[in-house]
Amino acid sequence: MARFHAMLYVLFMGNILLAQHPSLVNPGFEGSPNHSTVPEGWIDCGFPGESAPDVHPDNIFGVRTRPFEGNTYLGLVGRDNHTWERVGASLSDPLQKGGCYTFSIALCRAQEYLSTSRVTYNELSYTAPVYFRLWGCEKSGVAKELLGKTGLINHTDWRKYEFLLQPLEGTYGHILLEVGFATKVAVNGNLLLDAASDFVPLADCELSEDRQLIALSLEEKETPISLPAVVSG
Repeated sequence: MARFHAMLYVLFMGNILLAQHPSLVNPGFEGSPNHSTVPEGWIDCGFPGESAPDVHPDNIFGVRTRPFEGNTYLGLVGRDNHTWERVGASLSDPLQKGGCYTFSIALCRAQEYLSTSRVTYNELSYTAPVYFRLWGCEKSGVAKELLGKTGLINHTDWRKYEFLLQPLEGTYGHILLEVGFATKVAVNGNLLLDAASDFVPLADCELSEDRQLIALSLEEKETPISLPAVVSG
């Protein structure tokens, strides 16, 4: 009888986890187009002394890409002074340790992104390709575990990226999105983000043959770089 009750408990808890869809307050990055700001529901988690990300489009810095959906989207840049932009957000329900989830987001690179270099003090076009990373966070704005990443985003048309996520080191009530460099040499690059999805629970993390998901192996896990979160907006 005790074994039967234990099996019922496992099934019950599994159904509860599958019923939870951790979601974001503003997954479409909707807001008023402006430089050095973040949309409602997001916080700037970038380097101290550096500007915050930007809400597009309004020809800010020459960015004219139309939204993937809705009215606005987010722009993140990497800089030649070895800094890059990051944003964080809270989830409606936490990502459970050991749980399996799918997540998707639309990404592309702007053909033009004009800004002043902190190295040369000249206006440059931040158009080098960078890659996207998604971190799980126990505390707002503090990266703990890398949950997903892409290769270099070099295309200027919107494309939807779908991830298979499995937190292994903790349970996370917050996420952090950032850009990264392909090498140790910093570049001036940009990434546009739109239409983030809910985190949809799966029964397990096995990849089916008909789904092409971006999944991290244990070898791809990275150590986060801790930065003081700069909260804005």
